[in-house]
Amino acid sequence: NRRVKDYITSIRTGKDGKIKISLSTRKEMRSKILKANGKIRKYTKNKLSFPNDDALRKSVYLAITEIEKK
Repeated sequence: NRRVKDYITSIRTGKDGKIKISLSTRKEMRSKILKANGKIRKYTKNKLSFPNDDALRKSVYLAITEIEKK
């Protein structure tokens, strides 16, 4: 049984400042990932910018960890 974070292939900030998450998905995981995406946005929307991509990755990882606890 894989977790959402197992499907993430890359996390970066786009030129427009938005978070870009690339996923490797199978069809049956798509709905779970889309739900998780909304929850990740909820956790990261308070942070207007990240100093670097590593800070962004850490923030998303922590958000996913919190989501999986629930």
